[in-house]
Amino acid sequence: MSKLLFRLSLLLMFTLLLTVGWFLGRYQIIRTDDGYHVIRNETWGFSTQIVDTRNWKLKDYWENPKISGEMAKNQFKNLRNQLKNRWNDLSEEIDSYSQKHNLDETSAQVREKMAWLREETKTRYQDLLAQMEKGNINMDSFKEKLGELSSWTQAQIQKFKEETAP
Repeated sequence: MSKLLFRLSLLLMFTLLLTVGWFLGRYQIIRTDDGYHVIRNETWGFSTQIVDTRNWKLKDYWENPKISGEMAKNQFKNLRNQLKNRWNDLSEEIDSYSQKHNLDETSAQVREKMAWLREETKTRYQDLLAQMEKGNINMDSFKEKLGELSSWTQAQIQKFKEETAP
Protein backbone atom coordinates (compact mmCIF):
# COMPACT_ATOMS: atom_id res chain seq x y z
CA MET A 1 0.00 0.00 0.00
CA SER A 2 2.77 2.45 0.88
CA LYS A 3 4.55 1.69 -2.43
CA LEU A 4 1.36 2.50 -4.32
CA LEU A 5 0.92 5.72 -2.36
CA PHE A 6 4.55 6.65 -2.99
CA ARG A 7 4.20 5.98 -6.75
CA LEU A 8 0.98 7.99 -6.93
CA SER A 9 2.70 10.85 -5.12
CA LEU A 10 5.59 10.72 -7.58
CA LEU A 11 3.19 10.63 -10.52
CA LEU A 12 1.27 13.60 -9.14
CA MET A 13 4.49 15.60 -8.55
CA PHE A 14 5.75 14.71 -12.04
CA THR A 15 2.44 15.80 -13.59
CA LEU A 16 2.48 19.03 -11.62
CA LEU A 17 6.07 19.81 -12.65
CA LEU A 18 5.28 18.98 -16.26
CA THR A 19 2.26 21.31 -16.21
CA VAL A 20 4.23 24.16 -14.63
CA GLY A 21 7.06 23.60 -17.14
CA TRP A 22 4.62 23.65 -20.05
CA PHE A 23 3.04 26.88 -18.77
CA LEU A 24 6.42 28.56 -18.29
CA GLY A 25 7.51 27.48 -21.76
CA ARG A 26 4.33 28.68 -23.43
CA TYR A 27 3.63 31.97 -21.61
CA GLN A 28 5.48 35.03 -20.37
CA ILE A 29 4.73 36.91 -17.20
CA ILE A 30 5.08 40.65 -17.70
CA ARG A 31 5.44 42.94 -14.70
CA THR A 32 4.33 46.52 -15.28
CA ASP A 33 3.62 49.51 -13.07
CA ASP A 34 -0.01 48.44 -12.83
CA GLY A 35 0.58 44.76 -12.01
CA TYR A 36 1.27 41.44 -13.70
CA HIS A 37 0.10 40.33 -17.15
CA VAL A 38 0.38 36.97 -18.88
CA ILE A 39 0.96 36.79 -22.63
CA ARG A 40 1.45 33.82 -24.89
CA ASN A 41 4.92 33.24 -26.36
CA GLU A 42 5.20 33.09 -30.12
CA THR A 43 7.51 30.10 -29.77
CA TRP A 44 7.89 27.55 -27.03
CA GLY A 45 10.94 28.12 -24.82
CA PHE A 46 12.38 29.31 -21.55
CA SER A 47 14.47 32.32 -22.62
CA THR A 48 12.41 35.14 -21.05
CA GLN A 49 9.70 33.84 -18.77
CA ILE A 50 9.38 36.84 -16.46
CA VAL A 51 9.93 40.33 -17.84
CA ASP A 52 9.96 43.41 -15.61
CA THR A 53 9.09 46.49 -17.69
CA ARG A 54 8.86 49.00 -14.85
CA ASN A 55 12.20 50.63 -15.68
CA TRP A 56 12.19 50.20 -19.44
CA LYS A 57 13.44 52.93 -21.70
CA LEU A 58 12.18 53.66 -25.22
CA LYS A 59 14.90 51.41 -26.69
CA ASP A 60 13.60 48.45 -24.69
CA TYR A 61 10.10 48.92 -26.10
CA TRP A 62 11.45 49.06 -29.65
CA GLU A 63 13.51 45.90 -29.12
CA ASN A 64 10.52 43.95 -27.76
CA PRO A 65 7.58 44.64 -30.09
CA LYS A 66 5.50 41.65 -28.91
CA ILE A 67 5.60 42.77 -25.29
CA SER A 68 5.09 46.41 -26.27
CA GLY A 69 2.07 45.49 -28.37
CA GLU A 70 0.51 43.45 -25.58
CA MET A 71 1.12 46.25 -23.10
CA ALA A 72 -0.46 48.75 -25.49
CA LYS A 73 -3.52 46.51 -25.90
CA ASN A 74 -3.84 46.31 -22.15
CA GLN A 75 -3.50 50.10 -21.83
CA PHE A 76 -6.18 50.56 -24.48
CA LYS A 77 -8.54 48.29 -22.57
CA ASN A 78 -7.91 50.22 -19.36
CA LEU A 79 -8.30 53.59 -21.07
CA ARG A 80 -11.48 52.49 -22.82
CA ASN A 81 -12.92 51.31 -19.53
CA GLN A 82 -11.94 54.59 -17.86
CA LEU A 83 -13.53 56.60 -20.65
CA LYS A 84 -16.65 54.41 -20.59
CA ASN A 85 -16.94 54.82 -16.82
CA ARG A 86 -16.37 58.56 -17.11
CA TRP A 87 -18.95 58.80 -19.87
CA ASN A 88 -21.48 56.86 -17.78
CA ASP A 89 -20.85 59.26 -14.89
CA LEU A 90 -21.33 62.26 -17.16
CA SER A 91 -24.51 60.79 -18.66
CA GLU A 92 -25.91 60.13 -15.20
CA GLU A 93 -25.04 63.67 -14.20
CA ILE A 94 -26.95 65.10 -17.16
CA ASP A 95 -29.91 62.78 -16.59
CA SER A 96 -29.99 63.71 -12.92
CA TYR A 97 -29.81 67.40 -13.78
CA SER A 98 -32.68 67.01 -16.24
CA GLN A 99 -34.89 65.27 -13.70
CA LYS A 100 -33.96 67.61 -10.89
CA HIS A 101 -34.85 70.73 -12.88
CA ASN A 102 -37.90 69.20 -14.56
CA LEU A 103 -36.79 69.72 -18.13
CA ASP A 104 -39.65 67.70 -19.60
CA GLU A 105 -40.67 70.37 -22.08
CA THR A 106 -37.14 70.50 -23.44
CA SER A 107 -36.58 66.75 -23.25
CA ALA A 108 -36.31 66.48 -27.03
CA GLN A 109 -33.56 69.10 -26.93
CA VAL A 110 -31.91 67.28 -24.05
CA ARG A 111 -31.94 63.98 -25.89
CA GLU A 112 -30.69 65.60 -29.08
CA LYS A 113 -27.83 67.36 -27.27
CA MET A 114 -26.92 64.16 -25.41
CA ALA A 115 -26.91 62.15 -28.64
CA TRP A 116 -24.70 64.74 -30.31
CA LEU A 117 -22.31 64.86 -27.35
CA ARG A 118 -22.09 61.07 -27.14
CA GLU A 119 -21.42 60.75 -30.86
CA GLU A 120 -18.90 63.59 -30.93
CA THR A 121 -17.00 62.19 -27.92
CA LYS A 122 -17.02 58.71 -29.45
CA THR A 123 -15.73 60.05 -32.79
CA ARG A 124 -12.95 62.03 -31.13
CA TYR A 125 -11.97 59.01 -29.04
CA GLN A 126 -11.88 56.73 -32.08
CA ASP A 127 -9.72 59.29 -33.89
CA LEU A 128 -7.29 59.21 -30.97
CA LEU A 129 -7.18 55.41 -31.08
CA ALA A 130 -6.53 55.46 -34.82
CA GLN A 131 -3.67 57.93 -34.36
CA MET A 132 -2.19 55.74 -31.63
CA GLU A 133 -2.49 52.56 -33.70
CA LYS A 134 -0.85 54.25 -36.71
CA GLY A 135 2.00 55.40 -34.49
CA ASN A 136 1.25 59.10 -34.98
CA ILE A 137 1.16 59.66 -31.21
CA ASN A 138 2.77 57.82 -28.32
CA MET A 139 1.10 56.53 -25.16
CA ASP A 140 1.87 59.67 -23.13
CA SER A 141 0.37 61.90 -25.84
CA PHE A 142 -2.62 59.58 -26.05
CA LYS A 143 -3.23 59.88 -22.30
CA GLU A 144 -2.80 63.65 -22.47
CA LYS A 145 -5.24 63.97 -25.37
CA LEU A 146 -7.66 61.65 -23.62
CA GLY A 147 -7.55 63.97 -20.61
CA GLU A 148 -8.21 66.90 -22.95
CA LEU A 149 -11.17 65.03 -24.42
CA SER A 150 -12.56 64.40 -20.95
CA SER A 151 -12.14 68.10 -20.08
CA TRP A 152 -13.80 69.13 -23.34
CA THR A 153 -16.72 66.78 -22.64
CA GLN A 154 -17.06 68.15 -19.11
CA ALA A 155 -17.01 71.72 -20.48
CA GLN A 156 -19.74 70.83 -23.00
CA ILE A 157 -21.87 69.43 -20.21
CA GLN A 158 -21.33 72.54 -18.10
CA LYS A 159 -22.26 74.72 -21.07
CA PHE A 160 -25.36 72.59 -21.61
CA LYS A 161 -26.30 72.98 -17.95
CA GLU A 162 -25.98 76.75 -18.20
CA GLU A 163 -28.11 76.84 -21.35
CA THR A 164 -30.89 74.78 -19.79
CA ALA A 165 -30.82 76.32 -16.32
CA PRO A 166 -34.30 77.39 -15.22
